[in-house]
Amino acid sequence: MTRNPILITNGRVLIAKSLVDTDILIESGKFKKFGTHLESNLDNLEIINAEGKIVFPGIIDSHTHFALQQGNFKTSDDFSSGSKSALFGGVVFFIDYTMQIKGETIQDSIDRRLNEAKNNSYIDYSFHLGITDWKESTYTEALNLSNSGFPSFKMFLIYGDKGWLSEDSAIFDALSRLSTKGAIIEVHCENDAIIKLLTQRLVKENHITVKYHPLSRPKFIEGEAINRMVYLNRFAKGKLYIVHISSLLGAEIIKNAKSNGINVLAETCPQYLTLNQEVFTGQSPELFATCPPVRTDDDIKILWQMIDQEIFDVIATDHCAFSKAQKAEGKNDFRTMAFGIPGVEYSFPIIFTEGHLKRKIELYKIAKVMCENPARIFGLIGRGKIKEGYNADLLIFDPEKKHILSSKTQQHPSDYCPYEGKEVYGVPETVIANGEVKIKDFKLLGKKNGEFTKRFINTN
Repeated sequence: MTRNPILITNGRVLIAKSLVDTDILIESGKFKKFGTHLESNLDNLEIINAEGKIVFPGIIDSHTHFALQQGNFKTSDDFSSGSKSALFGGVVFFIDYTMQIKGETIQDSIDRRLNEAKNNSYIDYSFHLGITDWKESTYTEALNLSNSGFPSFKMFLIYGDKGWLSEDSAIFDALSRLSTKGAIIEVHCENDAIIKLLTQRLVKENHITVKYHPLSRPKFIEGEAINRMVYLNRFAKGKLYIVHISSLLGAEIIKNAKSNGINVLAETCPQYLTLNQEVFTGQSPELFATCPPVRTDDDIKILWQMIDQEIFDVIATDHCAFSKAQKAEGKNDFRTMAFGIPGVEYSFPIIFTEGHLKRKIELYKIAKVMCENPARIFGLIGRGKIKEGYNADLLIFDPEKKHILSSKTQQHPSDYCPYEGKEVYGVPETVIANGEVKIKDFKLLGKKNGEFTKRFINTN
């Protein structure tokens, strides 16, 4: 694909740890040159004046669920509408998931998702591979896939009813054998057996409406499971990645593990950094039901501290969007709930507003957890930074322009916004992916030319 050269002038550009007053020349989809008062006589040159704006690396959302079949529910988006929404949030690359059905190969699940996404995304993408049926043939297949562009796998400590739960022995085996070859093992950490016990107690008390959902999976459920996986990985010596950490208990375990030299990577999400359990006492609490649930203000405070201290490695969204009607089906019995909330369109403005403006977390730290680290950890070579020779992925925003998040103005097809009425800054007005202007002045210009991308992790 031929991409016209682009010259961005007068912007304040985040390079490494600093905002630098510099122009940027983009050629053939790459960052070509930086400097003040750059000029170019290239044909078809597009000039973008970024005066008064911040130029930030394009967001890499390494945890999305577009077009997901969750039990009887199908998410309200597909790869087209989901990637479009992501693009308006400054996301230039996403990593979604395949999910192996017991009895099928991992490749079967890959083929299914590749077929759904092909020619249907506005931005480039890849997949983590969900493993539900661990056996020797699975290990052999996973090893081959890891070496051919799929180096990350996900396993679950819950969802036995869906056939997704893996025994500790399977996760230990995957960590100790696959990770030695460079692969990352992601784990959803909650204690399935205790969730079942607490749910049974709530059922006996007739406490099954959605407001009781958090009581079925309190924060120690997550903390125990994270602690167990970290301890096992102390001996497996694998590459363990804990998804969507929601609690101070989980965060403290991660901090202690890292201080003791245990290899663990940690992810949290915007919902756990902003929403608290009061949402379950308000109107339409079902709209906020996720697994794990959102927690308390104390948890939020600690999670932000861990980001500022660079204990957490990644902020991703765990985007999983359903309609109001779908969510309402579980409001009177949380056991039937369609769990998840939309997130890709709001993540950067929320993190910029809550993290940088309110809590004074430096911009480079936000760029690390939303851009640089996801690229480095998951093997996206030449992405995640504004740097000469890297893919020209960036977003441009006015740091002083206020926006109000609303379902009425969002691009995502979901008919609600979990942050309805929230005042934010940092909404992207221009987004460039692979050196192509995808959004300009808040208007979509890009086409659905996003491509599947293989990933390779540096094992040195």
